[in-house]
Amino acid sequence: MKAFRGIAAAVISLNLLLACSDQGTRSMPARQALTIESDIVYAEGQTTVGSKPLLMDVYQVDEPCERLKPLVVIIHGGAFVRGSKTRSGWDERARDAARRGYVAAAINYRLIPDQPVISDEFVAVRDDLFEAKADLPSNTHSLEIYAGGIAAAIEDTVTALRFLGDSSPQDRCIDMSRIGLWGGSAGAIAAMHVAYGLDDYDIGFPKPDVVIDYWGMMFIDGMMRPSDAPLFILHGSADDRVAVKGAFDLKRQADAVDVDASLYIVDGAAHGYADISLNSEHQAVNGVTLLALTLNFLDAHLKDNAAGPVYETVTIK
Repeated sequence: MKAFRGIAAAVISLNLLLACSDQGTRSMPARQALTIESDIVYAEGQTTVGSKPLLMDVYQVDEPCERLKPLVVIIHGGAFVRGSKTRSGWDERARDAARRGYVAAAINYRLIPDQPVISDEFVAVRDDLFEAKADLPSNTHSLEIYAGGIAAAIEDTVTALRFLGDSSPQDRCIDMSRIGLWGGSAGAIAAMHVAYGLDDYDIGFPKPDVVIDYWGMMFIDGMMRPSDAPLFILHGSADDRVAVKGAFDLKRQADAVDVDASLYIVDGAAHGYADISLNSEHQAVNGVTLLALTLNFLDAHLKDNAAGPVYETVTIK
């Protein structure tokens, strides 16, 4: 593999990998060292006070690139007002994906406090989010500002995908014909609007083949189409930030247009990792942990010779 551009790739020791943990979860055992290409500037995001470097970290197993690997883009949560690629366990999700044989790109995106300026290409997306009254109970901003924050996350995710596709992806061992999006909360909202919500806007970018939604939702009905990417949904039944109704609505919309989807509801769980432990045997389904179910779902849609996909609706007591 050619030398990475930007900051040199750092080899993460086994001890460091074992020390890293997700909020509310324990890490999978680390058997291989990873390389991380940190703080790659994938774009300059426009704001009302100038431009802001948009950063990503690229994770993969430290080994020669003998065959290009599928890409998984990791999108953090934070209600569009906070969060980063290295907080709240999203760097650990990138490690999980890398250990499973993917190239994982964890991204930052413009947040509402950055005062993002939406490009002309995405203005209609922002306007339609505003018309749909895109909002969450935790939002304290005006609807116009919040719609702009969501649109910025969508735009920046698309920009990251374009960057990875245009920047000699083979040099990072990336196969851009096999792409997954994995987001939580606001990150899941961005991921699903990118995967399902841009068909009517003449916005071109490398399309995802599978989407992982942890406690997210979509704000506009009727976005999914029959040829769209399969969807994995994980949500807590007692979520007071992104109501669980949104998860059931997603499954209903997917079923209505024959988009393959799995839905896992953790009974009594609040938002995020508070009551959901990805590696807990007590929240496993037929002996398979939620993290393993997630990675299996990615494998089934991104890897040759992987086990076939499982599509099911399960409430975990």
